[in-house]
This record gives sequence, structure tokens and C-alpha cells, in this order.
Amino acid sequence: MSEAFSIRKKAVLERTDESKKGSVDADICELIELINCHENYCTTSSCSGRIVLYGRGGAHENAKRGTEWLLCEHQEISPSRSSEMLQKMEVRLDLPDVFLKFEPFVLHVDCASLESASSLLSVGLQSGFKNSGMVVGNHCRRFMVAIRSATSLECPLRLQNHGPLMTELGLAEVISECNRRLETNHQRIQRLQDGFAKLESLLVDSTGIHQCPLPTMSYRPFPLKRRSERDEPLCCCEYFNGRGERAHLCETFCDCSELDDMFDRLIRRVPVPPGLRSQFHSLVEDRLRIPWPGGAKQIPLDVAFTGLIPLFLVLASFGLVCSCVFLPLLAVAIVFIHRQLVLPRLPFLSFMTLLWISLASYLYWVKSRLIVTYEENAVIMAMLLGTLYSAHAFFFISLCVFGGWVCLTSVCYSLENPKLGFLLPVNCSDVYADFSTSLPFMCSVIGMMACVPAIYALWSLYERIAVRRMMSSSKAFDSFPLADRFSLLGERSTNKLECVECTGSDLFLGFTESLIVQCTLEKNSTYASTGTSPFSVQKQNQRSLGSRRPIVALRSVSAIARLLALSDGHLQVLNSASLASTGLGIKQVSSFSLSQNPTVEDPFSVQLGVARKRCVNVYILTPDELQLLAEVSLPSPAVDFAMDGTSLCVALGAGPLSSYAIYDWTTSSSQDLFPFEMEKVTPRVIRIQKGEFLLCAPGNLGVFASVGGMSQRPPIPWLEAVSHVAYVHPFILVLNDSMLAVYSVFDSLRKQTMPYVGGVGVGNFEGRVFLWSHSAVMYLQPIPWERQVQGLIFTGRIHEALSLAVNSRSSNSQDEQIKVVLSNIRQRAGFISFAEGDFSQAFDLFLEGDLNPREIVHLFPGLLPSDTSFCPSAPPLHSLPPDINSIFAKDPGKVQKAEKALLQYLEQIKERGSLYKRDVDTAVIKLLISSQSQKLLSMLSSGSVTCAVADVLKYLEDFNRHFAAVILLRAEGRHEDALRLCQRLLLGELDDTDFPGVDWVAHYLGSLSSEDLVWRYSPMVLESSPSSVVHVFRSVLLAKTAERIPFQTRMRVEEFLRSLKSTSQPNKDVMIEEALITFLEHVVITEESQDEGFHTRLAQEYHWFITKHERPDVLAMRRKLQRHLRQSKCLNASKLLIAFESTQLFQETAILYGRMGDHERAISVLLHQLHDHEAALSYCQGEFEVHQRKKLFVLLLKAYLDPKQGGYCVLCQKRFNDCFFAAFPGDPPAHIQCVYPQQS
Repeated sequence: MSEAFSIRKKAVLERTDESKKGSVDADICELIELINCHENYCTTSSCSGRIVLYGRGGAHENAKRGTEWLLCEHQEISPSRSSEMLQKMEVRLDLPDVFLKFEPFVLHVDCASLESASSLLSVGLQSGFKNSGMVVGNHCRRFMVAIRSATSLECPLRLQNHGPLMTELGLAEVISECNRRLETNHQRIQRLQDGFAKLESLLVDSTGIHQCPLPTMSYRPFPLKRRSERDEPLCCCEYFNGRGERAHLCETFCDCSELDDMFDRLIRRVPVPPGLRSQFHSLVEDRLRIPWPGGAKQIPLDVAFTGLIPLFLVLASFGLVCSCVFLPLLAVAIVFIHRQLVLPRLPFLSFMTLLWISLASYLYWVKSRLIVTYEENAVIMAMLLGTLYSAHAFFFISLCVFGGWVCLTSVCYSLENPKLGFLLPVNCSDVYADFSTSLPFMCSVIGMMACVPAIYALWSLYERIAVRRMMSSSKAFDSFPLADRFSLLGERSTNKLECVECTGSDLFLGFTESLIVQCTLEKNSTYASTGTSPFSVQKQNQRSLGSRRPIVALRSVSAIARLLALSDGHLQVLNSASLASTGLGIKQVSSFSLSQNPTVEDPFSVQLGVARKRCVNVYILTPDELQLLAEVSLPSPAVDFAMDGTSLCVALGAGPLSSYAIYDWTTSSSQDLFPFEMEKVTPRVIRIQKGEFLLCAPGNLGVFASVGGMSQRPPIPWLEAVSHVAYVHPFILVLNDSMLAVYSVFDSLRKQTMPYVGGVGVGNFEGRVFLWSHSAVMYLQPIPWERQVQGLIFTGRIHEALSLAVNSRSSNSQDEQIKVVLSNIRQRAGFISFAEGDFSQAFDLFLEGDLNPREIVHLFPGLLPSDTSFCPSAPPLHSLPPDINSIFAKDPGKVQKAEKALLQYLEQIKERGSLYKRDVDTAVIKLLISSQSQKLLSMLSSGSVTCAVADVLKYLEDFNRHFAAVILLRAEGRHEDALRLCQRLLLGELDDTDFPGVDWVAHYLGSLSSEDLVWRYSPMVLESSPSSVVHVFRSVLLAKTAERIPFQTRMRVEEFLRSLKSTSQPNKDVMIEEALITFLEHVVITEESQDEGFHTRLAQEYHWFITKHERPDVLAMRRKLQRHLRQSKCLNASKLLIAFESTQLFQETAILYGRMGDHERAISVLLHQLHDHEAALSYCQGEFEVHQRKKLFVLLLKAYLDPKQGGYCVLCQKRFNDCFFAAFPGDPPAHIQCVYPQQS
């Protein structure tokens, strides 16, 4: 044995045991003594193996690096203590993460030589500690052997982001597993002790008792116990160092080999190994102490380093150069403290300390210099400072900002003229002139910088809370402990639970030693209020099948009171009431399945499929017999299968032939699905519904397959190493060795994850779901879909909630409450789609959900009437800002798309009819104002608009839609306001491109029933368009149902027009005359008035117009006059003749003479004044009788022969001397001898 090893061994065995326990574990005392008595070995640390319940994040005095032990046992723990552990966990809410851990035996031995180390390592490996190893260090002068195994187990019981993860029964199962590993651990320790005793270097006497080989050794074979267990007092400067040696503060800088090595490497730029850094930290932390009564007290590094902060602040306050030098050092110190020291311990410690120092410095300044000026601020700061460490982080941030602001404004502005404001000062050039100002300035800047990580930490905390809330509010199942094997079979029973079956109130449990236990489920009526399990279990009966092999599967057939049990390849039919054998059974069975869609209609029989070697047999089971129906041959043994009608979905497992296939047991036809590898996939076949199965496929997928070999649903990505699968509409429950996951068949998403270590199976038994391990059964209570939907809504997963609600509720459900829930979900989903910019889907959901349209219109500012009574629903349907521009601030183009989609939505609401027609119509009008003017005018003209008129008129005025305002006012019956707007439009005071002009106004006036409005506003129209006179006075002139216009009304209109004509401007005189003529034509021609005055007046107006104006349309007016003189039967011809004789209207004068019967004068006017022979002939050929026509021709000849008028032949220009002209009435007047000279 080398001298160095002897010194190390002596130091180890004489130093203080600094472990928490303070002594060697009792189970390995003999082993430790045996090793330490050997001259070549020295144990440095050891643990016999333990079961530990610990938490992370605690601040207890016994906490080590943020970890605190709640329970530590080196012996087996009874599973019944699981409730005790859960109570300890619930009490310590300050520990966010709690774990249960089994740590196996570990032993570190310092060896004198390489040979001795190799010998010890060989013994350790042979004893079962396969994870053992050897470390050679200190330039091959030190050999350390670590004897350990890899059988540790760690299970989380509570996580900060997930809450409690383990139930009492689940924890009992984990404890049982820990006990089993601890028992194995003790067996290995015994083998190690026996193996070490056989080493040749160990001296053993004849009695076999181990003795120490070196009686001259003065030190003990064990380290000394902790100081608290010893009576040796320490002075104020003494302490026990990390090696258990008594040390003094004066020796702090002695024996610093690690420190020298550390700095030597830094100077030579040689990488520092992590182990050396750890030794350096440990050495510094061990020697950093202060004198204290009873022994020097150790100062934690984080506290010691925060003491540098005030030093750096003071040094940085001496000047600008000092600030540039020491502030970066301060930042480095803060980062080092936070990353190396604070993170493993309390959060915010360094920043809280920094804030305290900053505020303390500022308070010194306030109290000494500014207490008079800012007394109120100083009082507030002092109050907050007193409760700093117990206040919320929000107050921490507020305090930083407030303190920094007050301090900066105090030191940067003159004290005589303080200018406190919310903006930081811009001129702080004089803060370094005085130390009393520079120090608080530095403190304020650093304090406000500390807000950044605090805000980040608050945000992280909020995210964690949100995640936890989301996970806890979207569960599909609640778990309740139901029964455990200890309560049913006793704590000493070695039976393990293998399978479960439940039907009605009967619960059957199958155990490993061929034992079946029958229990009764009793409903718990108070479970909803107490939170306990919905069922309680009462043991009724048990029976062993005698094979001492596990019960692989149990199936109950309640219709015939039979229980099928498979054990040791023997399928037995038992009486489900007494568990007695019926004598029926099948041997060499690997698995079986009951058909849920049988082909027989007998209610007292069941179809049964049995897998035997390379075939599947189909039986009919009755109370008294098993009848074989068919046998289907398989290419390889069936690992698992399920039945549906005549179809069998089989998982075939035989090396490379492993695959899934569909068989028809009536025809033996088959269809292959897909292959799989037995080493990577545990084949499982689950019947989902009629004609559909769920298969466990490669790639961690669940694949749906129909009896036709097709997949009608997408595959479900699920857990690795799936062992069992169950279907509970609409969820798929997937179990592996560590957890249970719940997936939805609709969207293939995971809905819930439940940690469950050691799970054996999960199943759906007549709608009741059970989850079991080898030691306990849990009941999974499906959460009603309404509660699931509410949880999804609460977490913002609206689309999932909508899918779940639509697919989960009963198809024939018509409950009004369900309809309300669905409507609410659709509405919320619509707002989410709206926020995402999917307006089409959003408004479709609004229509389906019967949303109050004002809920969405409310997001568009100004669309609702100002006097609306609408209030957003409570609780709110969304969390969107109340302004569409804020919602799409990053994409303004979506605002216009949203308005177009809203308009279409509101139009559909109008077609359906709405209780809020006034608000809807108002919103529609406002939306149409800026985009679709013609549609707006059509809507306003329809007469079915109910809107907020004042709001809409203001909107129309702002957008210069004045004609639309006229339409609205007309629809509202406010005709005078409408006509006033029309007047301004006609005068050009207002401009609107949609205004059709004066004709529309004329028709509008003509449609009014108020004659007063017509008389007042008709001049405005007639001055612009006299031809509209008839339209203007339509309501005045037209009577009801074929009544004629009263004479007084006609006269009033005529007098009105005359007065209008007399007062009109010269350039308007012609238009007024035309208006008067148009009116008289309407009265005489259209209304067929027989009044002589109107007929005569019309002729006079024609006459006046023709004689006073030289216009192109005078000829047309003369033709109207001539037609009127010929056709009118009510003319006063004599009155008109007086006016016509003094004019050049000879033809009209002739017509008047003719109407008076003076044909001679009429013909004379035509011949001699008008010189129109054709007109004279036409006059004679008019509509007269024969004898009257002869007289007229005589008068025509007489006129021609009248010497006064100079009757001449048109050919020879000689006077007429005969009357032969009468023989040619159709030709021009001529002598007959001139026409026919041969006859003369």
C-alpha cells in the first residue's frame, strides 16, 4: 500500500459524514467494514439502495440544489402507503415537480493499485452490477472503482405544466415495482459481499469471521458521523471542510491546488475540464464563510456575488469612464449569478436583490436630499420596499418603473424647479458631477433594466398556466380507482391481474394463477358531489380453474348466463352466476372473439370465433352446447382477430408471413390487407362498427379497414409500442407501457394523455370503460360531450368543439338546450374563422348558428345606429378587438373583403327575416353607400326599408349620395324635405351623379297627393322642363277611376300657368308657353274634354305661338292647329276668326270659315289669298254629301270666274268664259279647249 493511498484512506475514514443521513446504511455496514478492513481498499461513498419521494423547486433548509426529500426509505414500502405519499405531495404545493424514484446500490471504492481495482471490478460485474466501471486519475496515481447497476426507476407524480399525474392505485403499482427492484438489489449486494470474501488478499480465520489485516491501523473502518451528532465544540472561526477535516478561516488561502490549476490553465489558454470547474466552485463555496458562534457559517455563492452589485454601482457612479468600465462587469456578474447559481435555486433572486440594492440607494438619496420635495414618493417607495419579497412579480415591475422614473426625473432636473413627467429626461449630463446624484442614477437604470427579464418570466408563467388550463379542460375521460388486488385478495397474495370483463352489475377479474374473482358494481349516487368513483366494488365469489396459469381473456354472455374464460389454451364455459363449470369447452385455443353482429336471430345464442393453430372455427354457443358452424383455414396462426357478421379480420403472425387479412367464413374467400413485422408491431384488431375494423399498423399508425378491404377514414398517428386498443364512440383509447392516449376518430387528433405505468389492458364493456394494471382496476368515466365542448371552447379550440358537438350528439336529438349549445359553438367557430380571414366559412357558421347579426356588425365601426340598444353577449363570443381595422391592422386589404362578405351575409339575413330589421337595414344601407349605388337606390325605392333615418341621412350626406337621401325621405313620407333636396340639386347647389334630373322630379311631384306641395314646387320643375307639366300636375289632374278633371281644377291649372307665363323671364317665356300648350292638349285630347273654353284656348295658344315665334317647329305647331280646328267640335269659331283674320294663317282661316258654314269665303281665301288650288279642290272634296259637294264645286268655279280676283286659265292665261271647268274637278282650272284642242 502506497503512502499516498494510506493518507487518503485515513483522511476519508476520519472525516465527518456530510450526507443527509449522517451514517452508513445498516444493510451494507458489514460490507463496508469488510472492504475498509482490507489494506488496498477504502470506500468513499455508498448507498444500499433507497426509495425516495422528492420535489424540485423547494426553498426548505434541507433542500439541496432546488431538490427537497419528502420521504426516503432504504427498506420496502407497503403499497398501502400510497395515500400517505399523495398527502405529502398535496401539502407541499411549493414544490411544482414531485417524483418517486428508486435508486439502486452504489459504492465508490478508492483502490491502492490497478490490480486491486481490477479484482474488485471483476467481483462487482459478476455479482450483477453490470454498470460498474473504473476511473484512473491524477496521472495514474489514483484508481476509483464505481460499483452500480442500471435498475433505477423514476416516475413523475406531479409536473408543473400538467398537474397531478398519478392516482392512488397507480402509485401503489409503482411502489410494488420499486419493492421488487429493491429486493433484487439486496440479493446482488449479498452476492457482492460473498464474492469479495473470496479475494485472496483478505485474511479469514478458520471460523469464517472477517478480521482486519492491519491491527496497527488507528482509524475506524467507517467515516465519522456528522458534527451534529458529536460533542466536540467549534469556535466561531472553525468549521469542517468538504473533506470532513476541521479547518480555520485563517487557512482560507492555504492548500489551493485546484485554484492554482484553474488559473494556470486560464493563463496558458488551456481548456478547463468540467470536473475542474466543479471542483473550483465547490472549493470556493466551501471556504466562503463568516465567523459565527458555534462555527463559521457558509455564505452561498449567489448571496456573495450579489454583494458585488453595490460595489460596482458605487464604482460606476464616480464618472462616465467608470460607468463604461464597471457596468459591463456588472452585466457579466448578473449573467453569471443567474445562469450558474440562481437557476438551480430560486427564480428572480439575483434580480430581486439587484432591485433591492437600487431602491435602497435611491431611498438614501430621497431621505437625505429630496424628502421635502418628494415626500409622498418616498413614503410609497418605502411601503413597497417593505413588502418586496412577498409581492407579486407585477408589483416588482411596477416598482422598478416607478422608482426609476422618479429617480431619473429627480436627479436630472433642477431641485428648485422639478418637472416630473411621464417622459424620461433628455438631459442628464450633470448626474456625474455629484456622487449623491450619480449613485441613484445608476441604481435607477439598472433597476429598470431588471424589468426585462421579469416581464419575460411573467409571460412564460402565463404560457405555462394557459397550457395547463388547456390540457385540464379538454379531457375526454375522468379516471376513478375501482379496485385493487390487495383489497380483493390480501396484501400477501402474489396473484396479478390479467384481464377484466363487465356486464350489467357483474365485474369479473382474471388473475395469473388461474383465479377468477366475481364482484358486484354498486352505483354511488353521491359521486358527482363528492368526486369519488361512480361505482363501488363488492367481492361476491372467486374460483380457480386449477391450471395455475394466467387467465388470458374473459367474455360474458349475459343472455345465456355464461362466462367464457381462456387459460392455458383451454377455453371453458362457466356459469356467470356461480362460476361453476358447465362442462363445455375447447382446447388448444390461442384466442377467441364474440360476434357483435351475428348472422343468427336467436336471442339465446351467440356466435363465437375461436383461433386454433392455423384455423379459425366459428361456433354457436347455447346454454347447453357448442355447435360448429364453419372452419376457416389460415396460412399461419392467428395472433388476434375480430368478427363482424360473416367477416373475420385476422392478424396472421409467423415471421415474414405476418399480415392482416379479411376472411369470409361462409365462403372461405380472403383478401390481404397489409404486412407488418412482429418485432415492431403488436398486432391488434378492434371492431369499430358494422363492417369496419381498426388495425395496429407499422409506423405507429392505427389504420381503419372495411370488410371490402378499403379504408374510409384517414389513419391515426398514435403512441409507440401500443399494447391494447379500445373504441368508445367517438374516441380511440390506446395503451402502452407508460401511458394511455385518447384519440378522436373524426380528426385523428390526440384529445387526452394519461400517464399510466404498467398498464395491462383497456376495454369497453357495454359502454363502461375500464383500465387495469397487474394490481388495480380503474374506471374511466366518459365526460359528457357538452362538458368536453365547453372545455374546448374555454381553451379556444372552437373548431374541435364544433366537430365534437356535431358528431357526438344523438342523430335524433331535438332538445332545445342541445340546439342552443350547437348554435353557440358555431358562433364562436365563426368568429375564429373571421379572425383568420376565412370570411366565407365564418358567415356560413354565423347563419347556421343563428347569430344575432349585430354581434358581427358591432365590429364594423359606425354601421349600427347610434341609438341602438345592442349590448355584446355575456360571456363574450370572441376576444377580438371591437374594431375591424384593429383586427386586420397588418393586412388592410382584408377589411374590404370583410365588408363585402358582411354585406352578402346581411342580405341573406334580410331574406330570412330578422328580429333586428332596423339595425340590419341600417348596416346594409351604409355598406351599399360606398360601393353599390344602384343597388342602394333599388333597396331604398322598394319601400320595405326600416332604418335609423337620421344616421343614414348623415351617412348619405357625408358620401354625397343626395339622391339616395331623396329616395329615403320619400319612402319615409318626408316629401317636403325630399323636394327641398331636389330643388338644391336642380339649382346646382348639390352634386350627385346618380340624380336623374328634372323629369324624375316632375314624376315625383305628379305622384304626390298633397296639392299644396305640387303648387309650391312645380315652378322649379316647369322652369327647367315645361314639357313635364302633365307629370307635375298628374296628381291634381287625374281623378279616381275614370272621373274627369273638375272644371275648377282645370281653370286653376290654366290660371297658374298663365301667371307663371306672365312672371317668367324672357328666355323662359317660350318654355312656359309650351307647358301651357302641353297642358291644354292633355285636357282636350287625352282627357277628351268637351269644354268650349279649353278647345278655344288651345287654338288661341297655337295661334299665339305660331304668330309670335319664328322657330323650326312652327310648321309642326300649325299642323297641330289645323288638325285641332278640323277635329274639335267645341270650338268657338267666330271668336277665333276675329284673331285669325288679321294674320297670314289663310288655311286656318279657311277652316274656320268652313266650320261656320261660309264655304264661299273659305274657298275664296284658299284661292285668292293662299293661291292654293289643290287646297281649294281638297276642301271641295272633303267629307261632304254629294249634293253639298256639287254646291262647293259651283262655288269653286264661281271663285275662279270672279273677275275681281282675275280668273285665268292655267294653260292659256285667258279668263274663263264658260263653265266647262266643272267637268274636270280633279285637275287644275283650265279651258276645255286648252286641254283638248282637237275637241274644240
